[in-house]
Amino acid sequence: MVAAKMAKKVARIAVNTHTAKQAASNNACYNIFRSLYAGTALEGDGMDPKLVLDPKVAPTRETFPVFICCYLPPNKWPKAITLAQLTPENVNSTFPLVKQMPGVEEFRILSRMIHPDRTFQQATARRVGGMTTRMQSTIDNSTPPFTEDAFGFRLRPNNELSQLLNSAYDLWKPTVGNEKITNESFVKLRDDEMTFRNRSPMHSELIELFNAWVTVSCFIMDRLTPEGYSLAQIQYHVNHRPTTPDPELSVSSSEEENEVERDEIDTLSEQQLLHRALHLRFRRGRGRPRARARAESEESEEGSVSE
Repeated sequence: MVAAKMAKKVARIAVNTHTAKQAASNNACYNIFRSLYAGTALEGDGMDPKLVLDPKVAPTRETFPVFICCYLPPNKWPKAITLAQLTPENVNSTFPLVKQMPGVEEFRILSRMIHPDRTFQQATARRVGGMTTRMQSTIDNSTPPFTEDAFGFRLRPNNELSQLLNSAYDLWKPTVGNEKITNESFVKLRDDEMTFRNRSPMHSELIELFNAWVTVSCFIMDRLTPEGYSLAQIQYHVNHRPTTPDPELSVSSSEEENEVERDEIDTLSEQQLLHRALHLRFRRGRGRPRARARAESEESEEGSVSE
């Protein structure tokens, strides 16, 4: 009983310590982001996606890019080819414009994020005169990417926002999904924009969508750039993690578990391990207590001597 009480008390201390540690981690995260973006356009509700993407306002060419820049991290954004990327070896190469701007892949990711119970896959359907593709809804139980993190952010499904996304992408789909211009090359500042536009109304619309994407993505990227720290500071802190020495815990050889128990314990998370420790149950040994058994043994011995 003493061991059980001690184990539960230690487990309770560990639970409280773990909770305090998690709270400290969350506060540290908050303080870091505040130090990076306090006093910028991101402070307050001015750039809250819930307000920027208003379902009551009709979508424009910029709405679909805004969805991408609000809910996907920059390393998932399509990148426009720049002059700095051109070399003597590739200066005359073709760079399809539709690959430098968002399209169906980004739409699928966003759809899953806003409606996590739905995803989309390509399905082929035959028709007279050739092949075509259509979107087919399927069930996917996996967690959509970028919908939550370890510090409390969570993006919940929203029917109105989903409808706005669909309407916004409808303005893009006829152009970026048209196979006739899939391989049309264009590099901004290298190729003449008016020459590209004059090829057809669809080429002109593609340039309009591309410019909308560049404008929105540059605007959001500028807002994501921290202003309160120098490059030297950020580079240092990204690459130098403060170290804290681990506590030295002595393990008695008498407390070693067998292989099965050790494997089971190693697979548990901290929370699961602490929960088990808090609910430990110790079985009492069968039979009489040792003190009483010793007394009875002594009485038995005395009786045998007297005889």
